[in-house]
Amino acid sequence: AWVGGPQLEQGEGEKQDTIERLASLLMSFMLHHGAEDAATERQILLEREAWTKLIAVVEARAAKGDARLTTLLGVLHRAGMGMEPDDAAACKLFKTAADKGIPEAMCNLGVCYERGTAIKQDEKKALEYYKKAADKCPTAKTNYAAMLQHGKAGLQPDLERAAKLYREAAQEGDGAAMNNLGVMYVLGKGVPQDAVEGVRWLRRAVEVPSGIFVLNPKHTLDYDEEEGAQRDLGDVPGRNSAAAALYNLGLLYESGLGVSPSAQAAARWFALAAEKAVRDSGNAPGLLI
Repeated sequence: AWVGGPQLEQGEGEKQDTIERLASLLMSFMLHHGAEDAATERQILLEREAWTKLIAVVEARAAKGDARLTTLLGVLHRAGMGMEPDDAAACKLFKTAADKGIPEAMCNLGVCYERGTAIKQDEKKALEYYKKAADKCPTAKTNYAAMLQHGKAGLQPDLERAAKLYREAAQEGDGAAMNNLGVMYVLGKGVPQDAVEGVRWLRRAVEVPSGIFVLNPKHTLDYDEEEGAQRDLGDVPGRNSAAAALYNLGLLYESGLGVSPSAQAAARWFALAAEKAVRDSGNAPGLLI
């Protein structure tokens, strides 16, 4: 998954200045904003003079070497917040900030490499960046776990290790990790099968805000229990951990796994998932992870 910009910390003995506070508010707004409103919000922002000035200051600070605002600017280019989306510019900015040690930038650069977004696809480089950032960026840890789970970048699939990393990232607040760990419990993959525990993690995942720039990379899979096959769903605009968890909860209420079966509750979860633009609930054959 993509991750937003880093938190903008106070300098030693100094308060954050106006631009840093505005940028922090911006990140909070983006993390709570729905993907389906991205185009409308972009147009509203473009019409606001204050937004244009804010972008100009962020760009100026980034040009002077502020690695945190460089990462934030990359997120804005990636999301198309107040500007046209530009993956090439975003990946270049992530590389600049990653070279300066910003973990969120390393994570996003890893996604660029894993997906081949505006850069030559290279899963081994993606893995390298995920591992570097994993200790300080829960999303990077989740992405690393997903590569382990599915045997990417030449790794031997290791479900137990992947589940352990998902648990760590979930405890650090990553929604995708909560969803994935929940699914692993439901299916008994890498952990003892426990549908009740799976539901518990999925319920936590739906409460995690997901930014308009957070799209799962190619390891987003659709698991078909009947065929035992996994198929890459690719880049589904609007897909995020909360929406996937909403859909998964619908499936569990429909089947009665870990909960008392309820067609009414299942319909409610499917409707919420559809609002998040996961996909038509009638067409998805299995759990989303």
